[in-house]
Amino acid sequence: MPSLQIVELFHVKQNLIKECFVSELKAWNRVHRITGSNDIDLLYSESLEGLKSIPQNILGFIDVGAGSGIMGFPALVERLGARVCFVEPDIKKASFLLQLKTKVRAIDSSIADNMIIMIKDIQSVSRETIDQFFSGCPYVLISRAFSGSTTLKDAVAKSPMQNIDVFFFHATQTNKFVLEKLQ
Repeated sequence: MPSLQIVELFHVKQNLIKECFVSELKAWNRVHRITGSNDIDLLYSESLEGLKSIPQNILGFIDVGAGSGIMGFPALVERLGARVCFVEPDIKKASFLLQLKTKVRAIDSSIADNMIIMIKDIQSVSRETIDQFFSGCPYVLISRAFSGSTTLKDAVAKSPMQNIDVFFFHATQTNKFVLEKLQ
């Protein structure tokens, strides 16, 4: 179990990194329209709420169609020791994630080291590379980028990522956003 000092230092860095993410995304969003929403704080809190449905022992996340990183980044920041693989085929969005990694490195290099950005789609990601990055850490696939669970299922079925738990972030009929495990 981490010492109290390590946990306190983590929380200080956690707040700095969250602020860095939110301000950087707002700046990029004004120019490049990285995400469809301008309410970055709401997106962040929705993602945090959704992550509660994933067991706490899961510290590895593959954020498919990562875009702004709004699913994977809160996991990286909020879970001590988390590792996130951002998979994003759009060069502009991947450039944002790479820039963000550089900024995070200035605050905490160990958190930046727990990020990997792949500029490709899920079908071309190497399972061997993923397994090596997570090095024995249990991991799941998360996404809010797909228009429906069927589309996400199809993408995963055509990828080397079979037999991994998949969580899909979507709106319910009451417009509440949830992260739900696909069956």
